[in-house]
Amino acid sequence: MGDLGTVELVRGRVIPLTKPKAKHGRIAMRFAAAIAQFVYEHNLGEVYAAETGYVVEHNPDTVRAPDVSFVRAELVLGHDEDEWYPHSPDLAVEVVSPGDRPAVIDEKVRMWLDGGARSVWLVHPQARTVTLHHPSGSPQVVREDEELRDDRVLPGFVMRGLKGIFARVGQT
Repeated sequence: MGDLGTVELVRGRVIPLTKPKAKHGRIAMRFAAAIAQFVYEHNLGEVYAAETGYVVEHNPDTVRAPDVSFVRAELVLGHDEDEWYPHSPDLAVEVVSPGDRPAVIDEKVRMWLDGGARSVWLVHPQARTVTLHHPSGSPQVVREDEELRDDRVLPGFVMRGLKGIFARVGQT
């Protein structure tokens, strides 16, 4: 089919995606950097950037790509990285854009969790919060003045200063 640009495959249908704006990319990168530093320091697995595909449903197939993802070492070691993972990452981080519809975001969270994710973090730049979703239990909202911890997927990881994650350079 040639280069289709930025797309996802959802239940066999190719869905074009809008390229993220600078704020989205900046915030996703800051989360990726913090997670990657912790993961690599502790040799826990791999952290992947946006557009890394995961097959979360079959027949018809759904291939989605979170903004940031983490896969634990034991799954990485048995996987050919020239192929999509045949399941969700252990952690999927999605930065919510202003135009994202709540129903579409809820569907993504459900697909990640149903596909095997241990945790999904929805980053809300406008509200300056992060909502943690797990396969069981209620979502947990973390505000910018609180510490982000998620021992279900990254035991010992602590992200302090979410205010700095959301602020632009030179702002607090």
